[in-house]
Amino acid sequence: MTLETVKRAENGDGWIVRVYEGEQCRRKAVTVTFGQAVERAVECNLLEEATGVVNIIDGPRLTFPIGPYDVKTFRVWFE
Repeated sequence: MTLETVKRAENGDGWIVRVYEGEQCRRKAVTVTFGQAVERAVECNLLEEATGVVNIIDGPRLTFPIGPYDVKTFRVWFE
């Protein structure tokens, strides 16, 4: 899995984090760890529109499944 993008959301509300799985590998639980606690996070489409919720584990971590050659985009708000 590769962290591809970290940027401010287009409307300025939160941060956009985009990852992709570049191999033919299905992962049941990928964890991304940030340098500060996550207040909330939602999964988004490429237009940054919310499509679902994400598990927040232990403050600074998000966990999610990802399929082969899949792209995942999240909007994240920090505490």
